[in-house]
Amino acid sequence: MILFCRTGGREERRGGASRFLMDLKTPGITIRPILDLAGEHHFNEVAFEDVFLPGSALLGQLGDGWNQVVSELAFERSGPERFLSSFVLMRELVRVLGPSPSEHAAAALGRLMAHLVVLRRLSRSVAGMLQEGRNPVLQAALVKDLGALFEQEMPGVARERPHSGRRGARR
Repeated sequence: MILFCRTGGREERRGGASRFLMDLKTPGITIRPILDLAGEHHFNEVAFEDVFLPGSALLGQLGDGWNQVVSELAFERSGPERFLSSFVLMRELVRVLGPSPSEHAAAALGRLMAHLVVLRRLSRSVAGMLQEGRNPVLQAALVKDLGALFEQEMPGVARERPHSGRRGARR
């Protein structure tokens, strides 16, 4: 388990937190199941009482846990899966629309393709910033939001496919 906890004074709002790699068999750690409304167990409460951690359990630098978490969050929000999952959806949309989409659907498809190219570029830009050691929290959040909007727009475009010969067909 990775533990994120305060290791410095409270006056250090973002500093003073560190991360540790925990062995859950360490003395003083108690794990209790948390049951949901249906009585099923998916999460646990982990309690620590007089737990000693050796220095080797520290991940990174003491007091730098916040920066580590924010960097990971930026990668999670804008990593390659953001572009790749959208690419798979786009490919499926092209298949659903078929070789002769309506004029409106073709224009929407072109707009979506342009958005996908921009999304990919933004994602690569965030990756470059992370590689340089920068902290692109805002840029990563933007990539996540744009990716979500992109994926939400696709079903509407897919509904534009021609429905030849069926009752209730759009024209």
